[in-house]
Amino acid sequence: TVRTPEEAFFLSEILEAVRRHPHFKLHMHYSAEKGRLSVERLADELKGGLAGKSVYMCGPAPMLAAFKRDFRRRGVPAASVRYERFHFR
Repeated sequence: TVRTPEEAFFLSEILEAVRRHPHFKLHMHYSAEKGRLSVERLADELKGGLAGKSVYMCGPAPMLAAFKRDFRRRGVPAASVRYERFHFR
C-alpha cells in the first residue's frame, strides 16, 4: 500500500516482474483513493479468499503484527506469511 502511484518505490521494476512472471499477481492499494488497507479488504478483493495464498508484505512492526494476526484468523498458515520490517526515523 502506498498513498499515490508517485510514492511507490521501484514501481517500474515491480511492474516488469509482473510482466515477466504471469503467476505473480500484484495488488496495488492506493490509500489516497481507497482508504486504509486491511486484511478484510484484501479478502474481499481477492477472488477465492485468502486460504491457500502466500503473502509477502513489508512495513512497520505494528502494522505487520496486526496483519499477521488477521491473516492467521482468516486461515493463512504462518509459514505462508513472509515479511520485512522497516521503521521511520
